[in-house]
Amino acid sequence: MRVLHAISGIDPTNGGPTQALLGLTAAQARAGLHVHVVSTWMLQAGLDNAETFRSARVGMTMVGPATGKLNAHPELRPTLEKLAGDADVVHIHSLWQEAQHAAATAARKAGVPYVMRACGGLHPWSMNQSRWRKRLYLAWRLRRHLNRAAAIHFTTHAERDAAFAVKAPAIVEPNGTELAGRPLPDRAAAERALREKYPALGDRPILLFLGRVHAKKGLDRLMPALADARLDVPPALLIAGPEEDAAVAAEVRRIAAERGMTDRVIFTGPLDRAGTIEALSGAGMLVLTSYTENFGIAVIEALAVGTPVLVSDRVECIGYFGDVNVGPIVPLEHKAIVEALETWVPDDERRRAAGLRGARLAAEKFDWDQIAGRWIGHYEAMVGR
Repeated sequence: MRVLHAISGIDPTNGGPTQALLGLTAAQARAGLHVHVVSTWMLQAGLDNAETFRSARVGMTMVGPATGKLNAHPELRPTLEKLAGDADVVHIHSLWQEAQHAAATAARKAGVPYVMRACGGLHPWSMNQSRWRKRLYLAWRLRRHLNRAAAIHFTTHAERDAAFAVKAPAIVEPNGTELAGRPLPDRAAAERALREKYPALGDRPILLFLGRVHAKKGLDRLMPALADARLDVPPALLIAGPEEDAAVAAEVRRIAAERGMTDRVIFTGPLDRAGTIEALSGAGMLVLTSYTENFGIAVIEALAVGTPVLVSDRVECIGYFGDVNVGPIVPLEHKAIVEALETWVPDDERRRAAGLRGARLAAEKFDWDQIAGRWIGHYEAMVGR
């Protein structure tokens, strides 16, 4: 089976969507599918990352440099029309840019079924960001692509249930991680490496925030709780990811300065893959108090390497956890976050046991090869229809 994937960018700083696409396509190639990705690019980092896909035996076509808010390029449509004509299925990732419009149009023109991965874009929180611009785009282009799709791909049942109604059927399949099911890393060695790399950590417990510094990530909830938690040894917080929202980054630094935490709040900037795995493995706990998170790939990667998680109840991958206790799941209330920090940070044994449970859960639920196998069944059903 020949599967064409389309996305508007694979720059590593795009975070979850890029990482999920790499994991899925690599697993599909291992399963014997003929897999090709078309992506626009704006930054050199996107071109460089294309080699990572090719090394996984995934075909890559990069179109660019793209321009404007829609990441448009004149070669995008003819490129997709040519490749869609040779595909059995087109899998489109995200919603709001030219690549998705061109891919859906090319698939319909070729008579090929297509599936659109929503990437949280149909969630009410997302729809309320740039509200009128999105509603205009929805009426102009997007609604007909959604309604005519063979399926809409959601990563959680919560994401599916929150999305506004479209005519296409839904497929719920999680993102995975290549770390799932592997032997656990040497966590003590990773912790030593982190302390050597960031001497300001000292001997403090290490908390890790991994992701874009953005308003939706809830750092404005985490920082005051971190300041108010009464702990014999206050933890350090590594903030690892691009400072996408300068105002949010400035607010985090302001709170740190006002509450006497400047020496224990460390911005690392974006990490490469090896650095990400080292940070996940060496931290005592991942913290993610997001206002909304349609999946939360950093969470499952933390679990896969045996790191417990403190997450808000709006991080939707928690729907896969069942009754497995992998760390505290808290409402976005100051007292609840403070109490979770005070309970979990000083208790090494509690965190170790939760991390082991998390690693078993990740192997069971989030292994890319298992997910890719199920996608073969979904694609075959689309082609059959």
